[in-house]
Amino acid sequence: MIVVFALLSLVSVQGTHQQVCSAAAHLGRWWYNGCAQRCVCETKAGEYVWNCYRERKEFTCMSSAQRSLFIETYKLISTPGHPEYAQYQTLIARHSTNFAAIHTTQNFLPWHRWFAMELENLLQNVNCKVTLPWWDTAKNAGAPWGVSPWGAPADLMGTSGACINNGGFASPGWPNGAHGCISRTNSGTLPTAVVEAGVLAMVPGNYGAFSDALENQIHNLVHVRVAGTMVTGWSPEDPIFFLHHGHIDYLWDLWQRKSAAHLAAYSFPMNAVMPVAYGATPAQFNNLAATNVKYVRNSLSTLGNGHFLFLACNLIKITAVLSVDLNVLQSAMVRATPTLLRQIPQLPAPVLTAAEEKMMIDMNRRGGGTERSVQEATRKLAEARNIATKANEELEKAGSLREYFEGGVNRALGFDVAQAVKLLKVPPAQQQQTAPATAGVPALGRLPVAVGRGQ
Repeated sequence: MIVVFALLSLVSVQGTHQQVCSAAAHLGRWWYNGCAQRCVCETKAGEYVWNCYRERKEFTCMSSAQRSLFIETYKLISTPGHPEYAQYQTLIARHSTNFAAIHTTQNFLPWHRWFAMELENLLQNVNCKVTLPWWDTAKNAGAPWGVSPWGAPADLMGTSGACINNGGFASPGWPNGAHGCISRTNSGTLPTAVVEAGVLAMVPGNYGAFSDALENQIHNLVHVRVAGTMVTGWSPEDPIFFLHHGHIDYLWDLWQRKSAAHLAAYSFPMNAVMPVAYGATPAQFNNLAATNVKYVRNSLSTLGNGHFLFLACNLIKITAVLSVDLNVLQSAMVRATPTLLRQIPQLPAPVLTAAEEKMMIDMNRRGGGTERSVQEATRKLAEARNIATKANEELEKAGSLREYFEGGVNRALGFDVAQAVKLLKVPPAQQQQTAPATAGVPALGRLPVAVGRGQ
């Protein structure tokens, strides 16, 4: 009760439209409008204005009501007979029949940012409060399949099988377009936050290397480990596709926000029209903030049930009395040197098997791939394999390679959390004076939040 009162008091002080936005002292003030957008006092063209942002929330931090609203709205637009259905099918087909063209280094990141916005716009045509969630795959990289977003309840994404018969998109009951029910195998581990840190630490001088690393060291792993529908030409027909690509876009945004050089790193023609994107260009989607979208772990919107305790979903429990903020820990990893990161006991970086690499090549071929594009995809897969193999060899030399962890938080995250906190000098959450602003969440001050992982 104390926790709820403290957070409610904070929202009532900062989250109100009774404040004005007319001077430098007002910058950063915020409130939520009727579409659950966070409206922030900012400057634009020399004037002080309320700029309103869609908040895309991390799925495991959402309330059941928020998840259910997303799932039910998604099912509406993807069901024959709905006014948005034809546009939905056309949009999905643009990805599936043009796979090779949209997965080049030039197009991969900006095209999928555009794609997500188009799908989100269809959802908002039904309910303006609905945004696309994202899924932090590193949160349970070592044991990803028995926790949210997976599960049988109607507010989760279902489990695995040849034809998913549970969760919010169970069949029968949801048609999944013209290509049958969703299938998944859900196996193996996923890239840890340490692997992500290595990608995010890349310098802005070589955008191509960063994009390829993000695509082939993180993105591909999730597609082939979920498998089933996710490794077919119609992968976006599994809604987990959009949660996964939200995470990829979130990581790109984190990298871009590191400096002006990172934001300006895109090294291809900014005004070149992207394939099958209704004339959209990278210039329109390079800066996420300019599209009025923010990725957050949790929303402070007073619209929707159960949001008050969601700051706890950022916290990782180390002992009975100590926890660490996931945002702070991940940020510390990005700042750390490779030598320091190698000292953290951790699972090996996932390496695609020959069968998994074949899945990605087959998607390229079925999606309009030429011999040249297949050769390029093969090259990038080989490069990713070599990077992961070398990284694991370095871990073995450092004595930090672990084939598995017993249960608990180490098994979930895929590395020794206590050692990581010690080596990176990350303060316990109880000692932090302000909560981190990572992923668009503002500094909120010290709060007596409950300790937990918010699954």
